[in-house]
Amino acid sequence: MMNKWFTLAEYAHAAYGDEADIIWRGCVLRVPSVSPPDPTWYPDPVMGFIVVEAMPFGAEPHGVSGLLVASGHKAGLVHVIFPKESLPKGYVYGLSTAWLIANWKKWVYPRGNAESVLIREPETLLRMPAVKSQRWKTSSRQNRPHTMSNWRTLTTYGSDVVKRGCILRVPSASPPEQEWDDSVDVFTWYPDPVIDFIVVDADSFEGRSGLLVASGHKAGVVYVIFPKESIPEGDARGLSTAWLIANWKKWVYPWGSAESVLVRESETILRMPVTRSQRRP
Repeated sequence: MMNKWFTLAEYAHAAYGDEADIIWRGCVLRVPSVSPPDPTWYPDPVMGFIVVEAMPFGAEPHGVSGLLVASGHKAGLVHVIFPKESLPKGYVYGLSTAWLIANWKKWVYPRGNAESVLIREPETLLRMPAVKSQRWKTSSRQNRPHTMSNWRTLTTYGSDVVKRGCILRVPSASPPEQEWDDSVDVFTWYPDPVIDFIVVDADSFEGRSGLLVASGHKAGVVYVIFPKESIPEGDARGLSTAWLIANWKKWVYPWGSAESVLVRESETILRMPVTRSQRRP
């Protein structure tokens, strides 16, 4: 069912059968805004959220989930941390589908309804995207914000700050044989060819930022919280681009290089995707 969208009601049966009632971390929710726009909600036509394991953001008890904003100008912020009643029966992690449907208006979106929400499991990325031409570097637009959805290389990004909500796309590399983790007999990285991370605002950590895994089987987990030295000068929330490049191997990926990393700013989602049930057989 990878990359297929379902309604919440369809999801549990399609994914796990009638007896299962669980939304795992890393699942993506798409939520349409109501009309007229709600000033207490988000201004975008559609909002994307990632189901995250909430403990790194200071939540109790360990195992409860939350929703992280994954699109628009608020991307990288936690929208809500759910109570322990949201845990599926018999599980110590995840989110009960039935609970979420029943409590959608109370805990997520008072004016919306659960019937309009779509869900899919996290993607496994197989390749890196094409990079936009770098001709902009010599133009008068050099210091203007980048066009949304355009990928840049991190080392030629053109901004001193990697903002909260930006996506980093990182290709896997083969470490030397001596870097095997003999205790578990696997590499201490991710098995996917490419991994996406989202820059998150870790409010519990003195304004510092972190990286949350946004693809693959570890999606929804905070990978790293950066030190104070990573904070950009001024009021910008995010990461110092120069610091991240200089400290990539130490803080993110010892076998990779910052030169191979791509970055883009968060998207504004304009429409809902087609669901599985709407496709022709």
